[in-house]
Amino acid sequence: YVHASDGVRSVMNRLMPIIKKLFPFMLAGAYILPAMHQSSLGALLLLAGEKLDPLWQSQMLPLLYVIQAGVAGVACVIFTLLMASLFWRRSVDTCVLSSLGKLMAQIGLAFLVLRFGDIIYRGQLGRALSLDALAIVFHVENLLVAVPSLVLLKRDWRFRPRVLFATAILAGLGAMLYRFTPTTITFVPGELKFYFPT
Repeated sequence: YVHASDGVRSVMNRLMPIIKKLFPFMLAGAYILPAMHQSSLGALLLLAGEKLDPLWQSQMLPLLYVIQAGVAGVACVIFTLLMASLFWRRSVDTCVLSSLGKLMAQIGLAFLVLRFGDIIYRGQLGRALSLDALAIVFHVENLLVAVPSLVLLKRDWRFRPRVLFATAILAGLGAMLYRFTPTTITFVPGELKFYFPT
């Protein structure tokens, strides 16, 4: 066991200079590839045209998808860190989690400002205020992002693991609902037809 450990250490010592040179490219790929993926998902929905409800059909979809993915990503990291600390009985690094909570709040608020700005610009505010079933879904999506974002603006609450845990779950649910709604709930493939994935 000791020899295997020494062998691994020796190999890693030789690989470290190569890994350090590749790291900037790996890091860039870790940001660029998911951003391209998320924006292309939003762009794909642009092809749906009028089959998608006007509250979701927007030229801003690629950007909104990327920003919402940022909310979901940070929420997932917060959730994972808290669960790992709980599972392995490790202390919670509240400074790191607080920074992540602040980042999630900022990205969430940026998403909401852009989304409502887009709704107003496209003249769909009346549609949003109609309070039919789809408008309610629209507001639920936004509330699931707005509530955690507003809560985490308060510095003291960002240092409370229970608050971070609850807000990460809410923001994650909001992100999942935002992904699910345009592709499923509001998508109408044709007259008198209803689409649901099998």
